Amino acid sequence: LNCDRLSVVARRRSTFRLAAISGAHRLERRPNAVRKLESLAASVLATGQSLNYTNGEVNDLPPEIKQPLSAYLDESHARVLIISPLCAESANDPSAGTITIGALVVEQFDAEATDNLQSRVELLARHSEPALRNALEFRKWPIPRVVRKSAWFVRAEQLPRTALVLAAVLAAVLSLVFI
Repeated sequence: LNCDRLSVVARRRSTFRLAAISGAHRLERRPNAVRKLESLAASVLATGQSLNYTNGEVNDLPPEIKQPLSAYLDESHARVLIISPLCAESANDPSAGTITIGALVVEQFDAEATDNLQSRVELLARHSEPALRNALEFRKWPIPRVVRKSAWFVRAEQLPRTALVLAAVLAAVLSLVFI
C-alpha cells in the first residue's frame, strides 16, 4: 500500500472503535489521537462517504466532519488522510441493504497522495470487507469469548506466575505419586 500508517476501525455495538494500527502490537485506548481518530471515523462513517484529505483546506467539508478532522490533524500531523468505509450486507435482514461495519484509515505524514494510492485503498477495502465481517461474526460466538477470557494466564506478563503455579502443582502431584 506504501503508506505510513494503516488503521482498522470496527463497529462495536453502536460505536466505532479502533481495532488495529500498523506497527503496534498492542492498542492503547487512552491517547488523545486514538480517541480523536475514533470520533473522526464515526463522523465520516455516519455520512456513508469516504474522506480524502490531502494537506489542504478543510473549509469545504461539512461542519460535522470539519471539527473532528481538524482536532485529529492537530494531534497526528498527517498530510494525507483517507478513510474508506467497509460495508457488508445485514446478516439479520438481507432486504435492509448494507451496513457499515468499519473503515480503513490510511495516513501519510511526509508525502503527497497519488491517484494510485486512492485506487489501492479502494482495492484493499474490497478485500478487507469480508475479512472484517467474518471476524466480527466470529467475535459474537460464545466459545471464542470464553477462550479469550480464560486465556489470561498465558499472556506474556502473566507467564512467569503461570510457570511458577504449574511447577508447584506438578511438584504436588509428583509428591503424591511417589510418597
